[in-house]
Amino acid sequence: MSATVNGGATQALPPFVPPPAANAEATAKKFTPAKLREIDRKLRQPFPPELISWKPQVVSYKGENSTAMGAAYADNRAYTDRLNQVVGSDGWSQSVVLSTSSTYEKEVKKKEKNPETGTWDIETSKILRTARISAVVTVTINGLGSHSNVGESDIADENATTSAYAQGFKRACTEFGLGRYLYDLPATGWLPYDTKSKKFKTEPQLPDWAIPREECMDCKGTISAVTTKDGTAHSVEQVIARSTEVHGRQLCGKCHLVASKKMQERAGKANIGVPAPGVAA
Repeated sequence: MSATVNGGATQALPPFVPPPAANAEATAKKFTPAKLREIDRKLRQPFPPELISWKPQVVSYKGENSTAMGAAYADNRAYTDRLNQVVGSDGWSQSVVLSTSSTYEKEVKKKEKNPETGTWDIETSKILRTARISAVVTVTINGLGSHSNVGESDIADENATTSAYAQGFKRACTEFGLGRYLYDLPATGWLPYDTKSKKFKTEPQLPDWAIPREECMDCKGTISAVTTKDGTAHSVEQVIARSTEVHGRQLCGKCHLVASKKMQERAGKANIGVPAPGVAA
């Protein structure tokens, strides 16, 4: 395959060679069915709400009264962090093959304000000559196999390569169930949108089922973020990590304190250095 970009020299591009199908069979035996189900569950779990951002999918230009429908997405780091947490940094890998299309013409349309009526009903268009960058990304999880998908971006975008790669990477991850739920979110409806800052004036809300719930292994309640008496905030991930480190199981803040108190009593000491994450005063 070859491509000519913006009238430049033609460059030969390496062909995409998918990983051998035998890879999955060769490594799948290392996990028991129960472990595979656990990995699948953890990969499919929604991201924490603070990692979700919103971008306009469709915009209705009406000046100060503009509205837009939003689409939720998570940064690449949310995906890599989840993979590292679930299977370890040495439990997965990725490969990328980039290619560039031949140049082509496309029509770009734009809405402008009507000076007579004040409404955004004048549509202009122009023809641009451009090309697209494609990134075929293959994600391999040891014991589960490999999935490939493609991302694309207009070469006029200064971050075209990064955008194409990110899109392909996340699409490949969804084939393992990671981030797949974002495609199932209900429509946001038309929300107030600032065309200058390109942000929603009213941020869309996630449905309850799209917010992760971690269960305390003692009380079976939902683990929540907590704030200690000194005002230090601990995220759900920090609460789980601390209780697992100290007690060998994931606990909510209250059960962590109860378990720590019992540990101190057994040791016969007033304080053995295992406080918090505690509950807000």
